[in-house]
Formats: sequence, C-alpha cells, structure tokens
Amino acid sequence: MAAKLAIYGGKGTVPDGLIQPWPQVTLSDKDAIAEVMASEKITEQQRIQSEGLAKEWAEYMSVQYCIPVNSGTAALHLCVAGVGIEPGDEVIIPAFTFWATAAAVLHHNAIPVFVDIDPITYCIDPNDIEAKITERTRAIMPVHIHSGIATILPNIWMKLTALKRLLRQKRVNRCITTMLSVSPEALGLDIPARTLREKVQAALRAEGVPTGQWQRLPVPSQKIFQNRIGYGIGCPWRCNQSTVEYKTKDYPRTVEFIDSHCYIFDVNPPNDFELMSCYVEAFHKVMDQLDAVLDVPDNT
Repeated sequence: MAAKLAIYGGKGTVPDGLIQPWPQVTLSDKDAIAEVMASEKITEQQRIQSEGLAKEWAEYMSVQYCIPVNSGTAALHLCVAGVGIEPGDEVIIPAFTFWATAAAVLHHNAIPVFVDIDPITYCIDPNDIEAKITERTRAIMPVHIHSGIATILPNIWMKLTALKRLLRQKRVNRCITTMLSVSPEALGLDIPARTLREKVQAALRAEGVPTGQWQRLPVPSQKIFQNRIGYGIGCPWRCNQSTVEYKTKDYPRTVEFIDSHCYIFDVNPPNDFELMSCYVEAFHKVMDQLDAVLDVPDNT
C-alpha cells in the first residue's frame, strides 16, 4: 500500500534538517574576512581586495582585464554602458529572463524590447528577433538560462551589420536549481498545465521538497512595463518619445513555459546524493498517487 501523502497528513519524505543552505560558508571564507578586519589599514581594504580579485580572476580567465562589481545586475549594466548604449536606444532581450536583464537596460535610460522564447531552449527565439529590429535597435542581449543556450541565426547577424553597436552579453546560470516540467497531455489529463503544476508543487512541498517559480509573469507583463511608469514623468519611454508597447499576448510561449514549469531548489553542494535520493522518493510518492494529489482542495 502506498504511503500516505504528507499533504493529507502523512509523514514527509525529506527529513527535517537534511537540506543544507546555500551558499556554503567555509572556514577559509571566515578566515579571509577575519584577515581583512584585523588589517591596520582597513579603510584601504576595498581597493586592495578589489584590485587583487581583478588581477587573479583575469589571470584565471586568461584575459587582460577584469572589473569586480557587487552583483550580476551591475555587471550587465556595465556591459550596456561599455558598448555605448545611449538614452532612447533599444535593446532586444528575451521575455523570460531574470528582472536584472531589463533593469540593466532601464538603468541606462534605454528601452527594453522583448522577444518570445524558443520552445526547445527556453531562451530568446532567433526567428522572432528580426521583426523587433527598428532604427533605434542598438543591441541584442541573448540570455543563456537554466543550462539552455540561446542561438542567434546567421541571417540575423548579417542584418545587424549596419548597426553601430552590438552587445553579445552572456549570462551563465549557477547550478542551484533544476527545472520541473509538467504536461497534462502526456498524462492523459484534460486540465490546464498551470493547475497540474500547482497541485504537484503543493504535494512536493508537503513532502519536504522545496519548489518555486523564478518568474510568475513574463517580464514585459510586470507593472513597470505595463504602465510604463519608469521614473519621473515616465522615463525612459516618455522622455525619449518611445512608442514601444508591451502586450502579454505577444509572448505566448513564455506564458506557456511559466504555466508548465517550476524549479526544485537546493540541488547544490553541500547537499549530496542522500538528499537527492529523498527527492527521487518524493517524486515517485507524489506521481504514483496523482489522482489523490489532484483531489486536494485549492489553497491547501
């Protein structure tokens, strides 16, 4: 007889305390901080540590220069500024991405232009890029996300040769999540993918498997773009006479992807195969009793 689902009051699969948090703070991390704090010239440590990191990372990457920044958002903004994007310029980015991709463009008073995603890679769809190119287009930011690789068709690059600047900024995701995809059709179910995902997520969380979503809406469907509020009197759109619009219906594959996918967290060191084995057991337990999972009342 199948074990009682935790969402119905049964015992959870993942033991309390088994999941270790990320990032893992090691003794060497603590020693490095203590060394800085013990320095006689602590006010100079920001420069010393930053210059040291820049030199060591440049050597490791076999490049001439490296500029340390405080976040991935700042790194993207640095790239936007570095290639000469100016106020009112348009930068093409995927509709499914982390908010920072669009924020880096907005921070430089430029205009994000969104493109729907490819149903295979979940990255920007190269076939949809050309239609979004205007006389204001200055860059494309093809984000590589969740181990998916963005591909740009050669004919798109050829058509961009007349543009003065082109940003090919790549982001590498950290391996701290894994993606879960649900398909009602594959299971012979006549229900929306979002309903199935939410039910399975709730059951897995009850078993102790942490799940969540990276984005609940396509980035262009978020309020800042729907209302084009930006800052001040509506910049960067109004102050640059931009006519760019953001309609959710223009990104159907992004909506479908968000409805049918979620993420499993803590699949990273220091967590090991003991935890992964519990995850697998929880998946079997939930999916083997899918009818019962679907019968759980909403908001349980």
